[in-house]
Amino acid sequence: MERVTLNTQAEQTREDGQAEAQPKTVVQGAVSGEGPHEQTVPNGEVFMDDEATRKSVSPGAGVPPHADAQGGGAEEEMVALQDELAKKDDQLKRVAADFENFRKRSRKEHADALLRGKEDALREVLPVMDNLQRALEATEQTTEIKALQDGVGMVLRLFEDTFSRLGLERVASVDQPFDPALHEAIQQIPREDVAPGTIVREFAAGYRLGARLLRPATVVVAKAPVAPVPSNTESDPAQSQ
Repeated sequence: MERVTLNTQAEQTREDGQAEAQPKTVVQGAVSGEGPHEQTVPNGEVFMDDEATRKSVSPGAGVPPHADAQGGGAEEEMVALQDELAKKDDQLKRVAADFENFRKRSRKEHADALLRGKEDALREVLPVMDNLQRALEATEQTTEIKALQDGVGMVLRLFEDTFSRLGLERVASVDQPFDPALHEAIQQIPREDVAPGTIVREFAAGYRLGARLLRPATVVVAKAPVAPVPSNTESDPAQSQ
């Protein structure tokens, strides 16, 4: 009897364990929304699962997937763009400041170069001024015209030498064909001894510095003499009588 009782108890224990191992059923709302329906879960817990419960219980309910990740990435990208814009703005300001300094420095260098050029030219002309002053003083002590002419001639030659050192060249004019690029005609006179268009007199000399013309020569140009107009009137014998 005891063996039968023990077997009966063992069988009862096995049945209780199988009953506990079997999954329990839960009531869950149908997908169609018609009402709750049962759902079997492995842990054996029973709960009511409808749409309201899912929205309230599930974390991040109503938030689109990856919304937080996308928002953070956009914010980081915006910060990076702002930093890049600030760097570009700083670079542009530096370039503008450098250009302004370069322009001021160029103006100053240009003005200094002009001043040095004037200084060099005036330094070359100063000896000529000294000789002119001496010639003027000499005229007060002498009455000879020949000595005065010689003194003025010496000053003129000194001028020519100074201009030559500075690169100044005189434009040839007398006995040269008239060239409108080098000469400026102020008068035309009939001449038979020279070809028409030949320069016969110079009022003011022309000069050029290298390839540049500083001023044209003011000249008088020859032209062909006007031929006398023959008279077409013949003597009438009746009028002569």
